[in-house]
Amino acid sequence: MNRDLKFLANDPKEREFVEYLRCGTNTTTIQVTLIAALEAVIPNVSTRGSINLHIIGAAGAEFASVPAFEELLHFLPSLTDLQLSFVGLNVLEDLKDDTETQKPHTLQCYTTCTKMGRTISITTWKGSYHAYVDTEFYKTPDLAAVFHSGFSVDEQADWYPTIKYLAHAPHPTLLTAARYFEIQGDIGVWKNLGAEFVKNAEVNKWKGMSPSLSVYGDKPNEVVYKNYWWYIVKQR
Repeated sequence: MNRDLKFLANDPKEREFVEYLRCGTNTTTIQVTLIAALEAVIPNVSTRGSINLHIIGAAGAEFASVPAFEELLHFLPSLTDLQLSFVGLNVLEDLKDDTETQKPHTLQCYTTCTKMGRTISITTWKGSYHAYVDTEFYKTPDLAAVFHSGFSVDEQADWYPTIKYLAHAPHPTLLTAARYFEIQGDIGVWKNLGAEFVKNAEVNKWKGMSPSLSVYGDKPNEVVYKNYWWYIVKQR
């Protein structure tokens, strides 16, 4: 196996192991891409004790990867308090939670992190992000992130008010996409809104490494990778 997680020998056991690792990156690509974005926008991120992240348009993929958010504690050893807010139209609200006060849920971490007093708290809000920022629950994040929104291709009307807000938001925003034509559409929208970029669109080296067959797009039978493209919109 090499550093690109490609098997080198014609060994079925090695191939099975490598494919297992590659499949795992489809989950952890969210967390390691977030870490790379934090490093790009916060010069002293390695010494920060607290970080507040907003995941916009959160849905199945983001919620399925929640346990992997502890990796941020592992890669950022000074971090003791990670605050996550999941906001989106597809967010599932737990009726047992106190949705009026947005009481946070504490993620159960490994024993070592827990003994060191390191915590991850999660709040959820069902609705559009541009509406969320006007609520009493909103706190300006260190970084917001939108994974695979496809906002320039699908549901443009639903996304536009949020994108318009993010173009001049008081925080940087990480965005990812799977296909180049989505990136072209996205950047056109941002430029029309006068947005500036901390990082221009480029291939994300922390993308998922297990491919899937696209069911729609500009090419037939196209193979795509999670978070293949990424860019960061600059805060105002």
